[in-house]
Amino acid sequence: SAGPGELLVTDVTEFSLNGFKCYLSPVIDCFDGDPLAWSVSRSPDAGMACASLEAALAKCGPGAVVHTDGGAPYRSARWEEACRAAGAVRSMSRKGRSPDNARAEGFFGTLKVEFFHGRDWAGVTYERFVGELGEYIGWYRDEKPRRSLGWKTIREHRASPRLRGVAGAGAQRVSRKTSALPRRVVLTRRGRPTRRGRPTCRATAFGRPH
Repeated sequence: SAGPGELLVTDVTEFSLNGFKCYLSPVIDCFDGDPLAWSVSRSPDAGMACASLEAALAKCGPGAVVHTDGGAPYRSARWEEACRAAGAVRSMSRKGRSPDNARAEGFFGTLKVEFFHGRDWAGVTYERFVGELGEYIGWYRDEKPRRSLGWKTIREHRASPRLRGVAGAGAQRVSRKTSALPRRVVLTRRGRPTRRGRPTCRATAFGRPH
């Protein structure tokens, strides 16, 4: 996309852990790969998808295009209403056209390699996993240099003079306060700086216990 907040993509990925599953629904800005908002739940339902969508659209101006696959949450009345209320334009992949959602799939692939695979998750609770996942996504946005951005982080790129004042650029810090949804937590991008390198992945509470 030509500018921030113009084209967003979203999808859901699953994590299988010790006796439970966790689902992540991020909304990615195609301008620079910024995870504008994300939600986590034990169930991949419309409520989870709409929670992250509404949080992301609150940071964008009217007219943002929201692209998804053809999954049931994205065909629900609640999803349609959330897009309508924010003045967003709905876009949906044709059957068998998964490359249309490449930004989201790329984010999931990186997340699984850097954060999830190769770690021993035995004994980790749902609450702890959600906290560590939030730590990683915060690091991904605020501390990870990206070649495509001239080795700047997404946060540094968005704070550049060229993007200041652009609708949807979202260089300001965002509150860590979360929505108190039963069995679900909404995570917005975090502004607290951390040291360079991989995140420490310590447990952090992002909402009420699930």
